[in-house]
Amino acid sequence: MPLRRIRRQLAALVVGLICVLVAALLAVVYVRTQATSLDSLRTTLRERAQSEVYHLASPANPGMANQALRESVREEQERGDLFIIFADPHLKVLGGALGPFAGALADRAGAAEAMRRRSPFYSTREISSDQRYLICSVPAITHGRVVGVVQTGASERSYEQNLHALLESMVLVSVFGLAASGGITWLVVRLALTPIRSSLARQRGFVADAAHELRAPLAILRTAAELWLEPASMEDQQEAVEQVLSQGAHLARLVDDLSLLARADSGAVSITHERVDLATLIRETVSGVELVAEEGGMRLEVRAESLWIRGDPGRLRQLLLILLDNALKHAPESETVTVTARRQGSHAVLSVRDLGPGIDHQDLPRLFDRFYRADRARAGEGTGLGLAIARWIAVAHGGQIRVANAPDGGAVFTVTLPLGGP
Repeated sequence: MPLRRIRRQLAALVVGLICVLVAALLAVVYVRTQATSLDSLRTTLRERAQSEVYHLASPANPGMANQALRESVREEQERGDLFIIFADPHLKVLGGALGPFAGALADRAGAAEAMRRRSPFYSTREISSDQRYLICSVPAITHGRVVGVVQTGASERSYEQNLHALLESMVLVSVFGLAASGGITWLVVRLALTPIRSSLARQRGFVADAAHELRAPLAILRTAAELWLEPASMEDQQEAVEQVLSQGAHLARLVDDLSLLARADSGAVSITHERVDLATLIRETVSGVELVAEEGGMRLEVRAESLWIRGDPGRLRQLLLILLDNALKHAPESETVTVTARRQGSHAVLSVRDLGPGIDHQDLPRLFDRFYRADRARAGEGTGLGLAIARWIAVAHGGQIRVANAPDGGAVFTVTLPLGGP
């Protein structure tokens, strides 16, 4: 439930940030487009007016000027959306398109201001609530004297319609984009929280398994303690003491293993990396457990070539002891547990094989899980963490560990480690 709430909050936060960014982007695009469109319309009006200024500035041939005026009027009438008006210095209209102003100046004050400034002047004229014109007044100057004014204008309706169409398109695209980004964000957040969800599930399972493992030895310790409080024979009390010592040792091993795995998960366990002769390490480790194997009627055989790796000798010895202990528990009497080490490309391959009954195929994928035991009959032995520790040691050295059933019987644990010798 908390993860679901976190997922909703993260998704809402990301989508909210995207909305703010999209809104800001739309505002910038709209304002820039509006300014650009308005500048483009102004430039068009100014250039159109300036192209007609020379007609007023050519008094030498008034007939030709009047003919040009009439042709300009005809052109503007055909164009319809753009009008042009010619006036003398006294603002008397000389000609122009009929347009919405019936041949009169659209803005007399603007025309006068343009002649006074001797530069183009822009103004607006609103005919109705939905009809507004942008007007550009350009003075005609010849020999330093203002000889008239050319006034052009165009309806802002098409300009505004284009802006509205752009705004609608941007809003529509933004809505679809936000919907898509919301779905993608939800999926990404869900995928991002999946490892956390899995980690929490593993943690809950780990705590439950640990509690289950602790329950049995604690119950035995309680029973033994209750036996002390009751009158009993010396033999019964001695047996109770032995149970207390045995279960105390089991609890100590369990706590040590749990502590190791917890510190390994948090990265608090350091692994040294020094040159190690794997063959020498194997022989020294095997020699330490040969007496245990002989007591169980089993033999240990080593077939190892000299292979140099880089790693922690103590942790590698612990890994091998875990595999040997597991093999000796399952190997039949008078059989041999074989330890081999060989080179395979750029890796050293260490394997421990027993000739026991092998491992059920449904147990193979989970054999390295914490507290998992393939042999239910041995549920009271060990801590169920040995193979999990072995896998951590192998991975911490840049290697891996696998288990399989040998074709001719028995189980084979294989550890692959990168070579790192001189």
